[in-house]
Amino acid sequence: MKKSVLKLTSLLLITIFAITIIPIAVRAASNSDGIILEKANGEKIIYVKDMKTTEFKYAFSDSEDSTGATFVTASKDTNNEFVAFMEKGTSAKYMFVQVEENTNTIELAKQKSITEDEIKEVEKLTKNIGVETTGSESSISKDGDTTITTTNGKITITDEGSYEYQIFEVVDKNSSTKTPNETAVDLYSQLAKLENAEGMYNKLLAEITIRDDFKSLIEKAEWKEAKKNEIKQPSDSQKDEVFVVVIREVKDGKTVRTDVQFMTTGRKDDEGVEKTSKEVTKRTKLPVTGENLALYLVFGVIILAIIILIVKMRKAKQDEEK
Repeated sequence: MKKSVLKLTSLLLITIFAITIIPIAVRAASNSDGIILEKANGEKIIYVKDMKTTEFKYAFSDSEDSTGATFVTASKDTNNEFVAFMEKGTSAKYMFVQVEENTNTIELAKQKSITEDEIKEVEKLTKNIGVETTGSESSISKDGDTTITTTNGKITITDEGSYEYQIFEVVDKNSSTKTPNETAVDLYSQLAKLENAEGMYNKLLAEITIRDDFKSLIEKAEWKEAKKNEIKQPSDSQKDEVFVVVIREVKDGKTVRTDVQFMTTGRKDDEGVEKTSKEVTKRTKLPVTGENLALYLVFGVIILAIIILIVKMRKAKQDEEK
């Protein structure tokens, strides 16, 4: 009996140890990525993944070996998040991140970065060029005895000037993500993530992706003239189709400014008469999901261990009663 109790106690201690230690190990293993914010005054702020609320120490070095490195305690930024600061004129190949006894290495040259000016440009997207999205045009056609009224939404550019555009499809009529242009799909989803980003690391990551995706779409665009400064939705678009529209103002053959807008279509059918309505919206959100698979697997194992422990304890109790 004593031997059985001893085994159960040991199993309980192992389970408690797993619950306490394993999540820390999983978190520590992922803390090797950083994003660099380059400030206008030459300073750099480094945000380390998953460390916004964890106090850590850091050190810079040109050597990959952290032995002898001088660590300093992370400071907090204006958002009350723990960050590393690199003063103007400072350079290093590596940054060491230390939490208790764990030290991780970040190779600075491989980390993504963004400047304050680039952030301002990203935040101005959809607002660079004035537009009106409530306009529409209707057409009537016959299909036998049925009258079909189709209303097409459009983007009307309200700022004076000459404009060109290209439309990239993102979501098809079945609301599933298409991939005629992965960059357009990514830009669309990242703008939604930016509005809901938790923490500066995730916000900066979204802004970097938006910056790069938008630049890529502008470079790839096969420009069409926006006649009367109007951009009409594709005539064959159906319900729930989503489009990314890149726009540029041109003067003397040169690009003056650029912007992006979004089109979303809708459809409503009435008995006896079919009415198709295609509307335009300026911003559309996609659902954002994300889980840490490693943590789910770890906790699954822990829960299983607890269940086994409970079963064995009940069995031991039954044996004792016998």
